[in-house]
Amino acid sequence: MIDFLANNGVLSSQSATEIDVKDLYDFDEQLAKEADELEYVDIDYERIESLHVLADGWAGKLQCFMNEIELLEVLHYKTITARDGQRYLQSVPIT
Repeated sequence: MIDFLANNGVLSSQSATEIDVKDLYDFDEQLAKEADELEYVDIDYERIESLHVLADGWAGKLQCFMNEIELLEVLHYKTITARDGQRYLQSVPIT
């Protein structure tokens, strides 16, 4: 998935080599064709930028949406504590 984003200009080649995230699925041409036929959601430029930031991996330590404790930590301390106990800077909550 990271290679796909880098090859299509969503990620810089430098960012693509630095990101350590799990691939959720392998790219499948048949699924891509089916996806092209699905309805889509028209989003504004601000949301596109938000998706781009997420695709760049700055929220890579998150495994799911934040729970209440994580949300409060981000809002008050601007950090997020990963499952291994390591704290990372995170100034924007993912809800």
